[in-house]
Amino acid sequence: MKNTLLLLSIVLLSTSCNWASDFPVVINKTSAYAIVVPEHPTPHENKAAKALQHYILLSTGTTLLVANETVWKDKPGLFIGNTQKSKTVQIPEISGEGYFMGSDNQDVIIYGKQGKGVIYGTYAFIEKYLGGIKLADEPGKVAEYKQWELPANFSYSYSPQMVYRQAYYPQSNDPEYLDWHGLHKFDDLWGLWGHSYFKLVNPGKYFKTHPEYFALENGMRKPTQLCVSNAEVAQIAIEELRIRMADNPDALYWSVSAEDDLGYCRCDKCHKVNTEEGTPTGAHLRFVNKIAKAFPDKMFTTLAYTYTIKAPAKTSPLPNVYILLSTIDAYRTNPIEKEPSAASFRAALEAWEKLTHRLFIWDYTTQFTNYLAPFPDIYNLGANIKYFQQHHVKGVFSQGCGDTYGEMAELKSYLIAKLLWNPDLDATKLLNDFCDNYYKSGSKYVLEYIRLLQEESRKTNRHIDIYGNPINEFDSYLSPVLLDQFSTLFDKAEGAVEELPKVLDRIYKLRMPFDYVVLQQARFYGMEKFGYLIPKEDDNTYVVNPKILGKVEKFVATAERYKVTELSEGGLTPKQYLEEWKNLIALGWKPNLATNSTITLKYPFTTEYPAKKERTLTDGARGLKDFSYNWLCFYGVDMVVNIDMESNKEVRQITMNFLDDPRHWIFLPENIEVKVSVDGQNFTVAKPAATNMQLGPSIDEHYETTSVPFQFNIKPQLARYVQVTVKNRSGVPEWRFRPNKKAMLACDEIYVN
Repeated sequence: MKNTLLLLSIVLLSTSCNWASDFPVVINKTSAYAIVVPEHPTPHENKAAKALQHYILLSTGTTLLVANETVWKDKPGLFIGNTQKSKTVQIPEISGEGYFMGSDNQDVIIYGKQGKGVIYGTYAFIEKYLGGIKLADEPGKVAEYKQWELPANFSYSYSPQMVYRQAYYPQSNDPEYLDWHGLHKFDDLWGLWGHSYFKLVNPGKYFKTHPEYFALENGMRKPTQLCVSNAEVAQIAIEELRIRMADNPDALYWSVSAEDDLGYCRCDKCHKVNTEEGTPTGAHLRFVNKIAKAFPDKMFTTLAYTYTIKAPAKTSPLPNVYILLSTIDAYRTNPIEKEPSAASFRAALEAWEKLTHRLFIWDYTTQFTNYLAPFPDIYNLGANIKYFQQHHVKGVFSQGCGDTYGEMAELKSYLIAKLLWNPDLDATKLLNDFCDNYYKSGSKYVLEYIRLLQEESRKTNRHIDIYGNPINEFDSYLSPVLLDQFSTLFDKAEGAVEELPKVLDRIYKLRMPFDYVVLQQARFYGMEKFGYLIPKEDDNTYVVNPKILGKVEKFVATAERYKVTELSEGGLTPKQYLEEWKNLIALGWKPNLATNSTITLKYPFTTEYPAKKERTLTDGARGLKDFSYNWLCFYGVDMVVNIDMESNKEVRQITMNFLDDPRHWIFLPENIEVKVSVDGQNFTVAKPAATNMQLGPSIDEHYETTSVPFQFNIKPQLARYVQVTVKNRSGVPEWRFRPNKKAMLACDEIYVN
């Protein structure tokens, strides 16, 4: 009887008190309301209703019935989707996946224009009126209400300005995270994604019998790209798409894009078109348009990337073609609008903008060579997305660490998601709100770390490179001094949340990148302070620090716990990283008479990968498979090294390693000559060991990366000077030929014994 009277009072209050500014929906776990769906609800409407039911229960302890509007007549309700109730109110103009939510004096309406609009509107309602929040790939939370009231006569609508929004981070593997934040995944929208030439015209099927279907480069047909001026190629691509479209009729976009390669066809037909258009994009875009014209009811995307980045002079994309423009060549030191290295991107964007407003952006928000490396681009995220919006960009693929865990993945994913949904939001407020809610009382220390990292990276004027390396920042924003300051901040953060185990675990995860940086830099420092080698007390020799393996094992265990599956794009797993360290430790320290010698070079090393400059060749630090550190590189020139040991020493053997990494145009030399001398005038030639690899002008096609040792022997004699002359290849082999690419040498250490 008591509950009946309470229900009656709720109904009377909600239906008759028009003067009230709020109306109650739940009072002390009792409600007269239901969640109401249309007579024939769509899957999205059902999903939205269940989500709302779940979070009302979580908030109030009350389960509201999900009812069909044909049954729930003339009763108070929360109406979801395209209900008859939604037709009785004036809904403002909304577009795309936009939504409307509003109320009268009793009922609530949540309506979506199309797609997942009704789901996005429901989660927006949960955020606003149930205090909902979902920061990462973990269950959403809401406020607790004993009495839950909603305002009468409220009205709000929003249409997202971006029609495509993707933050490529692990959090997007949580379906509710996508729905809550209005994000997409490839599979949601694309029938064919990314580099797609060879998905449409497979070289495995056609190259042997029809080499003319493929690019003519350096006078030869090669399966690197398509010959896009060949009419048969276009027809094969159209027929392949027809089959794929029949299998996937709901896909919204289809990619017709060049392969991820620098080469392109230079046959007479392609060259003529490209000359007319002023760019290799010309023949490519005409090819895309031909395919798009065959399917006028379908939408296509094509990458403006490497050789297709520049807009053509004459041809415009058809109305059903989106241009997906890449920011790959820009450093992340400053916002894209101001970053000097982004000048060519800005020019390309503005040129494409004159041709079409159907523009998407492929952006990059992580360091692909080191997913765990601190990557100070957080302050740029909001400015970049706002800049894209101002130039009529309709969608962004923000490529982070993908499915593996990377540095600050939760924060970056959240910021990007919110800003893609609404570029006008305050990025600083979003950052502060996230940290306050996710790191609780440790927030101020996390925010101070972010501030310090961003400011120090800009102060040192370092290029923030998506293909950079934390090792190369040993004297800038990841110096030992700054790493100590960062560590102190995280100590304080841990202390502030020590009574909150879940939050403490989040702080531990934030510290993992610094364990990685310290280990990586230990490889670089070698025999120096902070290196993995330490001096023995009784002589001038070195041994591996006995603590280093334990530190590596601890890091690997932590990485696996936090679902780090690879440390770089297509790179090592944590277990493989451990094995790499074990191999390095097994090598130990090798004595070198040339340590700390004076080294002069006839030709300059490439400053893009400076390592320790000339000292790299005698610093005692072995190179592994990553050419960006511990290897001294010479691009397009020979390596001629003169070593002055400053006193005569007995010399028997000279050894060195060269890197073989054709993927990065690093090849073994054509020839190596080693000589020694007492006076620097008269030299004795060392004899190459029989075990040395035979070097010559031709090498077979391969793409594995290996470190190759070379040894030279000499009759024991005194010598002060060692001269090493290494002949670089005059050009890259035909199977790796690309215009404007030269061969590079990479040497890690010259041992004199």
